[in-house]
Amino acid sequence: MKINKEKCQLFFKKFLPFFLIFFVSMMLGIFVGYFANPKCGTVREKTQYIISGIRELLSQEEQIEIIKQCEECICEECTTEEKEEKIDDDCPVRVDVSGAVRNPGVYCFEEGSVIMDAVTRAGGFLADYGYKYIYRKINLAEEMVSNEKIYFPFKEDLVCELLSFSTEVEEEVVVLYPKEDDSEQEEENTSEESESSDCISINSASIEELDELNGIGEATAQKIIDGRPYDSLEDLLDVKGIGDATFDKIKDDICL
Repeated sequence: MKINKEKCQLFFKKFLPFFLIFFVSMMLGIFVGYFANPKCGTVREKTQYIISGIRELLSQEEQIEIIKQCEECICEECTTEEKEEKIDDDCPVRVDVSGAVRNPGVYCFEEGSVIMDAVTRAGGFLADYGYKYIYRKINLAEEMVSNEKIYFPFKEDLVCELLSFSTEVEEEVVVLYPKEDDSEQEEENTSEESESSDCISINSASIEELDELNGIGEATAQKIIDGRPYDSLEDLLDVKGIGDATFDKIKDDICL
């Protein structure tokens, strides 16, 4: 148990005259009891006479006041703890309010209180609160639930999140799309296009183009066109007039 020193000091300053009177009266009582009162002969009788004299000096109301003040001074912390426990028992909605508010802390609210009540109780927003996020993402009219935590972000909280996000995106771009890979891909595409432009497509070439192939005449070219489409170059072996020897002559000059 801790004693409130300031209150006790005020208490002793207030009642110091009474203690002085008490001490002086006690000394006078001792003197009178032992030397000036012939009626009190024994030590017990003299002691009882001294106590009765002291009680007469202080009225009953003053004695009660001294006792009350002393009890209040010594037991102040005990009384405060009892009051706090009583408040906690009577708290229907307890909420932890933190972030960009003037007085963050744990507050007690009535049932049906909304988030705006928490803002008001905490003293309102600070100057650097993240108003764009709060007004877009937080419903100030939403009813609060007991034992929940409500955090109102600062502007700098939102700026830091955006900066870290943009950094991650840049790193991913560098890793996934290096310049060397791009150049290699372009070279491969160019080589494929050049190769494809030098060959004759058996699925789309005209009869004149097919007629230019070694060993293929106009009649055979028409049979190739009639046999379309082809899934592979070897399918030309199914065309009447094209054997293995003819296929070996044209296989390097044709494509699908």
